[in-house]
Amino acid sequence: MNINYNTDTLFKELRPAFHARRFVVALSGGLDSMVLLHSLNALPLSQKVIALHINHQLNEKSTEWEQHCREVCEQLGVEFFSRTANVVVNGSGLEDAARSARYREFAEFLEPGDCLLSAHHLNDQAETFLLRLMRGSGPRGLSGMPLARQVGEAYVYRPLLGFPRRDLMDYAEHNGLRWIEDDSNANEDFDRNFIRKQIINPLKKRWPAMLNNVTRSANLSREAEELSRELASIDLFACYPRDERWGYSIALAYLKGCTRVRQKNAVRFWIAEKGLELPGRARLEEIVDNVIHASDEATPLVSWDGIECRRFAGRLFLTNALASFDPTTEVELTTGDFVNIPGVGEVSFSSDIGCGLHIDKDDKILIRFRHGGERCKPEGRRHSQKLKKLMQECEVPHWVRDRTPLIYVNNKLAAVGDFWINEGFGITDEKETGFVVGCYYDLGYEE
Repeated sequence: MNINYNTDTLFKELRPAFHARRFVVALSGGLDSMVLLHSLNALPLSQKVIALHINHQLNEKSTEWEQHCREVCEQLGVEFFSRTANVVVNGSGLEDAARSARYREFAEFLEPGDCLLSAHHLNDQAETFLLRLMRGSGPRGLSGMPLARQVGEAYVYRPLLGFPRRDLMDYAEHNGLRWIEDDSNANEDFDRNFIRKQIINPLKKRWPAMLNNVTRSANLSREAEELSRELASIDLFACYPRDERWGYSIALAYLKGCTRVRQKNAVRFWIAEKGLELPGRARLEEIVDNVIHASDEATPLVSWDGIECRRFAGRLFLTNALASFDPTTEVELTTGDFVNIPGVGEVSFSSDIGCGLHIDKDDKILIRFRHGGERCKPEGRRHSQKLKKLMQECEVPHWVRDRTPLIYVNNKLAAVGDFWINEGFGITDEKETGFVVGCYYDLGYEE
């Protein structure tokens, strides 16, 4: 028998991962992971090899499968570990839920410098490509499973991605390996099983090179995605991104000069770079049409998954979704205190020398919010002005203005948040103790 997969070919595929501290084999007990463990254990490696089995508790034979993996590891002299996963189906389907639970366990188990070896092979890659094609994925999704990626403080590596399952079967039969046959693999209610049995097998009969051709398309998609990300990075740099008190922002002047495709590409990249949930296609179109290209006077808003996208002062903003807020809220504040106000955030009132508000012992301090018509004369100004005018002048975003705490001392406006102190209420003696207002808005993403 001509064996196309063997320890020599595995050794070559492992070279990019030789810097690992130890190799952790994701051992399910099926054919693929058993072949990986057996061939890996036969290599003269400097790294320690261990096996990790995740028990999903989804099959009545789960305990038997775990025991089988344990016995095989004992025979091979490989240290064995197992973890029990809590699979929670939340609308994405059982397959996705099991995968999420499995990777949570991997992330918790792995240590810095570990390399988790997964036995995904060429057939798995083709299945992933076709599944994502049916879901309408773009280049990023169609690029399939990457050869390597981060998992917690370690990374996962897939050395078998270039081998079809037939090669692994030949190796297993040649070496007399025993493996588990999961009966759920015959259930075509699962999308991946349906793709495998009803789509891939007929395609392979018609086009024998189908697996390699799909892999080539996945690789081309990955290259297209990398080019897209490089261009997005260049465009984003030109948008002067900032992490602000009000959230994340980028300048619109450059972005508005880009083509529509580049606008969407840059915004999507920006959102992903910040670790936020990506908007769907429709929401992304809304951001371009209704936010980026809105008139200067407009106050557009696009929201998704607890995130809001707005524009202000020539910049595009990403913020937390604003919580409900009662503008009639009135809170008494004492010196050295802080309060959390729903829909606003935290307001503190701490002492300092030579700055802040002058407060006498019996003064009554209240936090209120704008109702309209309030005026303030910041120290050093010749005239008082309406708060609306002051906030416009200082580019306080419109969604923050009504949520800015107004500090009243004995029913007189003394300070506007931590922006201005009204004339007559500030400390004038640099040796005198004053009280400083601090506002920590629950709007942005700064830590």
